Amino acid sequence: MVKNQVVIAGGGRVGEEIARILAEREEEFTIVEINPLKVDRLKEKKYNIIQGNVEEEETLIEAGIKNARKFIITLPKAETNISIISTAKELNKTMEINARAEHSDFIEKLKKAGANLVIVPEVVAGSKLA
Repeated sequence: MVKNQVVIAGGGRVGEEIARILAEREEEFTIVEINPLKVDRLKEKKYNIIQGNVEEEETLIEAGIKNARKFIITLPKAETNISIISTAKELNKTMEINARAEHSDFIEKLKKAGANLVIVPEVVAGSKLA
């Protein structure tokens, strides 16, 4: 079991980019992805990945959430992410949690649920482009 790793929920475009950056930094991480096609593609890159539903406690435990220093949730739906944060906080009260939101309206709700940092990708992109 890896200690102080990063667990990434979701292996889509955002999760894959996070994994690429962490790999460049030689940081330990595990990606949790439900889609078998994405799992296969990420395995080809030699990333540590498990196929499973991040909404299930057993999957989070398998991913090493109990010993993680950071949990990054890349899924877009705030309601789902709030539930995931709740479960993750029960398993590891000390880790940092960063989450994605689909709208700015959800930032406070996700923070109230326990996220330390909430990002709305379109807002960040707009800010950078401007």
